[in-house]
Amino acid sequence: MEINGQTLTFTPQDTAPKPEGYSIKGWPARLRKEYLAQWDADHPEPGPLDYQAVEAETFTAPQGYSDVSAHQANFFNAVRTRKPTVENEVFGNHAAIGCHLANYAYFKNTIATWDAGAKTIRDKSADQ
Repeated sequence: MEINGQTLTFTPQDTAPKPEGYSIKGWPARLRKEYLAQWDADHPEPGPLDYQAVEAETFTAPQGYSDVSAHQANFFNAVRTRKPTVENEVFGNHAAIGCHLANYAYFKNTIATWDAGAKTIRDKSADQ
């Protein structure tokens, strides 16, 4: 996904199998040719009806739309009418937990999991 201003572009990952590409450049030509021939035999091309194109989808907010104004308007209307907001305190807490998990995993170079019962981050490598 790529976000640029008010535009989101989603390009699905191409999951089609591919032969080894970089390392075989250093192989002898005969060995490389044998490997690619065997790979082609093991991975035939998909038929016309089996093929799925990898195409990007782009979503853009309407002209003049402001996410900040919409967010504030939702909050002020909820205060005036006593109706629930779209994103309440539970939603915000869960979003923050996700960010904390990502930071923990990144800075400690490990897998982080959330222990909801203890309300704490667990280091996956310490559990093993």
